[in-house]
Amino acid sequence: MLLSLLVMVVGVTGCTSVPEPTPILLQGRIIPEDAVIEPLPGHVVISGGCLALALDSGPTYPVVWPAGAALELGEPKLITFPNGKISVGDTLDPSAGLLIPASSVSKAVVDIDSCVESADDIVAVMTSINGILFGQ
Repeated sequence: MLLSLLVMVVGVTGCTSVPEPTPILLQGRIIPEDAVIEPLPGHVVISGGCLALALDSGPTYPVVWPAGAALELGEPKLITFPNGKISVGDTLDPSAGLLIPASSVSKAVVDIDSCVESADDIVAVMTSINGILFGQ
């Protein structure tokens, strides 16, 4: 009897669905004076609970989107800007931005500590994607 009750409890708890947490969208107006803007082809992913850029060359970095970006939940998840939108999973090509240490943006970007482990971690700051230019 006890074994039957345990199987029922385990079976019931395994059936409950937990809502997927909302990914963190980092945003801000950050372009250091000595910044070198470069092509950053890749695609948008969710990594470690944060929106990130998986570069075609291999690494994945948390993304800092321009101020005014917003995340619309649903399927697909949309990232909207005043002058366009993209979906999680979209290929970003052409796209441009810069790869800089999180310490360069940490004071200006809310929630950045949730997306990086240390101030030395690299983040991607996007300046344009798929023909959409951002006013950084």
